Amino acid sequence: MSVSIEFLTLISLVIILAILTLSFNFYYYQSYLKQKIFIELKNTAETIASEINLAVKVGDGYSHTFYLKKPKYVGDLSLQIDNYLVKLKTEDLEVLESILTKNITGNFKFDSFNQIKNLGGKIYVD
Repeated sequence: MSVSIEFLTLISLVIILAILTLSFNFYYYQSYLKQKIFIELKNTAETIASEINLAVKVGDGYSHTFYLKKPKYVGDLSLQIDNYLVKLKTEDLEVLESILTKNITGNFKFDSFNQIKNLGGKIYVD
């Protein structure tokens, strides 16, 4: 009888340690994933801002086509370009990048080719 109680105690301790280890690892995985999403959002915002700023700096007649990849692990993604800022938002993260123009005409499309143009000092995106 004492062997079965000792065995049950040992099994209980192993299960408790396994639960603690899994919950600890889950917390760090969530933190790692959130950091990775933030870095991808930041890189995407920098790409958009860089394309806009290049179109502004080069001036009238500039035209460039580029592929804009949607960041991984992101569900709903909102892109807003207004008042000298590129804003990328998810449910719980927001990234801002400054640009050299107040606003642009058109919308960027993720997982697609986008063409940016400077026509007469106004920036257009198709």
